[in-house]
Amino acid sequence: MSVMLLALSVVRGIGYFAVGEITRDAWLVFAAAFPLMLVGVWIGDGIHLRLSELTFKRLVCVTLIVCGVPLLLK
Repeated sequence: MSVMLLALSVVRGIGYFAVGEITRDAWLVFAAAFPLMLVGVWIGDGIHLRLSELTFKRLVCVTLIVCGVPLLLK
């Protein structure tokens, strides 16, 4: 899944670059956000490794329910 998302992001980035949408400001935002993204990946990986499979499945189900209920009530 991660490889597919990475491939899509690379293709999208090339498209944005081709049409001139990647500006100096975009590079500055990327430079500021990238270290924070790495920290998030590191923390998420640590949490994921400590969770049992059952706990992970329960967490995903609860998250889907919490996100789905407001959509049903709309």
